[in-house]
Amino acid sequence: MDDVLVSGTGASGIILSGEPGAAPGFGACTYNIACAADPLTGAPCGTGFGQDDGFWINVDKDPAGTPNTGVACVSAPTAGTGCYWFGGHPAGIYGGFWMVMVADGECNSLIPTTTDCQLLPTVTQTCSSTVSTVGLASATSASPFTVTFGGLNATVNGVCFLGTGGPAFLPWSAQSKLCVQPPTIRMGPASGIVGASGTTGGTIGSCDGAYTFDMNSAIQILGIAAGSTVDCQAWQRDQLSAKTTQLSDSLSFVVGP
Repeated sequence: MDDVLVSGTGASGIILSGEPGAAPGFGACTYNIACAADPLTGAPCGTGFGQDDGFWINVDKDPAGTPNTGVACVSAPTAGTGCYWFGGHPAGIYGGFWMVMVADGECNSLIPTTTDCQLLPTVTQTCSSTVSTVGLASATSASPFTVTFGGLNATVNGVCFLGTGGPAFLPWSAQSKLCVQPPTIRMGPASGIVGASGTTGGTIGSCDGAYTFDMNSAIQILGIAAGSTVDCQAWQRDQLSAKTTQLSDSLSFVVGP
């Protein structure tokens, strides 16, 4: 499997992250890391480029289990030898291999999970929240764990808050539930600002209000230990609702080392 098209050029790997024949598609990026630079190492990820472009099969009619009596398929053998080269990316995309990996469970809970805590859209702008992440939570890593609460009312005041007391599903309003067990800690939309608030930004009527911040910065400022479970949620102003406020869907994750 390691013979290469050009003599003296070493194989760079049989399986690399990504499937170069389809983007997006199977393997187009990793589970929780976007198709860009790996935030943990800085290396490219999710492309599949750099595979070993030299996979051969020797068809010489040797019975299974017997010694190979045919021509060894090395260094681009000439036509008629019974050697078939399967090419490589980009000209021959079938030269590589790809596999799909799925988690049977939550990978020791390190993969963040979301809870549907916003039961109905906001009253003022009819917006439904979303939660997304990039990276993994860490008590020590300098790499970011980016959390984005999106789909919020645009240009309204709000705040994000977190807690380590476990999840909840407590009444808040007709539209939403409080899903972080009190006591909670307030944090702003900017990286590492604890106790702050701010506006959601966006354009009124577009439901593009959002808070994006580096949760790892907050974890380390607050001294949250590895192994701790953290739940977080966004609060936003919803002036026309009965309580004049609204809560987003929530995020739960375990802090890694």
